[in-house]
Amino acid sequence: MNEETIAIENTGDSPKYVGSAVVLPGETRVFPLSEVPVYLRPTVGDQVAAEEEEDDPMAVLLGGTVAKVTEALPNLTAEEYAHVKALETSKEAPRKGLETAFAAEDLRRAALEQ
Repeated sequence: MNEETIAIENTGDSPKYVGSAVVLPGETRVFPLSEVPVYLRPTVGDQVAAEEEEDDPMAVLLGGTVAKVTEALPNLTAEEYAHVKALETSKEAPRKGLETAFAAEDLRRAALEQ
C-alpha cells in the first residue's frame, strides 16, 4: 500500500524534530504522512496557495535564479512586472539582488516614459 508522503524542509538555524527523526538546517526529508505531527502538516490554505503558485507564470519565473529573473524583467508587460515585483517584495525575506534589479528596471521604465 502506497502511503502519502510529505517533504519537511528546515529553513531555520536549528534542527527540526519530526517524531524521532531530525531534519538538520538546510535539509529536506520526506516522511510518511502518518509519521508527521499535525502541526507540521500543510493546511488546506497552504495547498491551495501552492496550487495557485504553480498556475501563476510570474510565480514560476520567481522560482528561478536572480540572474534569470533579472534577464526577463525588460520583456515583461507593465502588469506582469508589477505582479512579479509585488510577489517578490511581499516575501518574508526578498532577495537583495532582485531588489537592486527592480530599482534598475524602475529607472529604465521611467526613462522610456519621458
